[in-house]
Amino acid sequence: SGVRLQRYWDPANLANDRSRSDEEIIEGFQEVFAAAVRSRLVGSGDVAATLSGGLDSSATVCMARRLEPDALSRAYSLVFEDLPCDERRYIDEVVRATGISVEFCFADQGAGSRPVQAFELTQFPGVPCDVSFSMNFDLLERARQQGTRVLLWGLGGDELLSSGDAYLSDFIRQGRLFSAARA
Repeated sequence: SGVRLQRYWDPANLANDRSRSDEEIIEGFQEVFAAAVRSRLVGSGDVAATLSGGLDSSATVCMARRLEPDALSRAYSLVFEDLPCDERRYIDEVVRATGISVEFCFADQGAGSRPVQAFELTQFPGVPCDVSFSMNFDLLERARQQGTRVLLWGLGGDELLSSGDAYLSDFIRQGRLFSAARA
């Protein structure tokens, strides 16, 4: 019935508990992460994943294969044949470690280069549909045509952990120009 903005947590309410060791914090994260991945492996039909070679998708694929080795049918990767941003060397490491089968979509050879239709941008509410996301539309269509019903995706995880460069606008808005220039 529409989109509603609601805060579901407040950092001020987080306990500042320094009594837990690094090992306990890591173990707690692993438990939460495993539960999140496990809950998505229970689907009706084919379960696949995207695999970019980044931290988020690689961790998701590795965790899924550890929890349920046969639950993922395959992975889909958007790669670049002739560009330095190609991450196949990292993707290959995940393939070697997990045995997952991967299908490549070559972004610089046509996949992801078709014009984006306005209606497509509304298919993913709440997801910023910029050029980097819209490059994945052909990959998503291939997954759909092959019967994928659940697609595990680490969209935004790398940016969340590394902050990407989106935080620069926050620095500028706050008048912290020196911080923006240093970044």
